[in-house]
Amino acid sequence: IPLVPPLWEQDLHLKDKKLFKPPVLVFVDCKLGADLLSEAVQKVTGLKCISIHSEKSQIERKNILKGLLEGDYEVVVSTGVLGRGLDLISVKLVVNFDMPSSMDEYVHQVGRVGRLGQRGTAITFINNNSKRLFWDITKRVKPTGTILPPQLLNSPYLHDQKRKEQQKGKQAQSNLVTGANLMDIIRKHDKSNSQK
Repeated sequence: IPLVPPLWEQDLHLKDKKLFKPPVLVFVDCKLGADLLSEAVQKVTGLKCISIHSEKSQIERKNILKGLLEGDYEVVVSTGVLGRGLDLISVKLVVNFDMPSSMDEYVHQVGRVGRLGQRGTAITFINNNSKRLFWDITKRVKPTGTILPPQLLNSPYLHDQKRKEQQKGKQAQSNLVTGANLMDIIRKHDKSNSQK
């Protein structure tokens, strides 16, 4: 949903050390997307960029990971292969170019940045393909103080999901047995059984 600035503005951001801190890890949802985006980033920006995914050999992936950690690559575009279980301490910026299909995967991917007490930034692009996660994203991210775009906060999908969750909460509360409502529940049960 965030608007992408024109290319000339992006070039200014690449020179701004507060915004662009290589190496950058970019997540996409498919191998072809990783290859195409990596090629486009290198061509348009001139940054040293490479893709990594399951079709690359184990040796290639090991060398790419080594290059990421040693600063040989400014940008690495990855499928989920780098999404879990690695402490990528040198990575200061993670970009979810494609929103993961689950919140669990999202947490793992943004967790590649800011490891072991280090600070970092995560940027996630969302669109209507990920609309089923809008409420979960908002609940997870808003408490961190992250600024959410008005397009997300005003989305009818978000408001519908929030309303449904509130209704579930009310329903669950009405089914809760407490000392105050125990006698009412017994009476309702007895009444419904006596009518049968």
